[in-house]
Amino acid sequence: MAAIGAPTTKRQASSVEEAVKHELKSDGWEPKVGKGGTIWRNPIEAHRYDELRALAILKEGLDPGDSS
Repeated sequence: MAAIGAPTTKRQASSVEEAVKHELKSDGWEPKVGKGGTIWRNPIEAHRYDELRALAILKEGLDPGDSS
C-alpha cells in the first residue's frame, strides 16, 4: 500500500519553493543558476547569496554581512 501523504508532501514542497522564488524575484532579487544550485543577487548591495540566506535577508532584514 502506497503512502497517502507522500505525493501531497512533494507537491507542497514544490509550491513552497516556487513561492520563495516568486517572492525573491518580485522584490528585485536576480537568480543565477550554477553547478551548485541557484544563488540570488541582492538588488540593494549587489552581493550574491544562497536561497536560504537571501530569504532570511528579505524576510528578517538581516545584515547580509553577519555570519552568525
